Amino acid sequence: MKIFVDDIRAAPSKYNKTFRTAEDFIEWLHENKDTCVSTLSLDHDLGENVMDGYQLVKTLVDIPNCIQKIQFHTDNLIGLKNMYMYIDK
Repeated sequence: MKIFVDDIRAAPSKYNKTFRTAEDFIEWLHENKDTCVSTLSLDHDLGENVMDGYQLVKTLVDIPNCIQKIQFHTDNLIGLKNMYMYIDK
């Protein structure tokens, strides 16, 4: 399964699910613990008064999941660096 998390962009056709908020994705992940995600594509800026991509990455590290690959499609270069560096440590 391929998942796209972005508040504005439409997912490319190869993705199975799109989530507009990090909170919605986390809720889905908790409800679908046995589902493996082959690719998770993340934006950093996910709207106002909601988690951003960096906060999502920090949460994903702390919860059990089956995510094989995380990639980023953000225009926010600082956010991109922060997300990448957090996963890479």
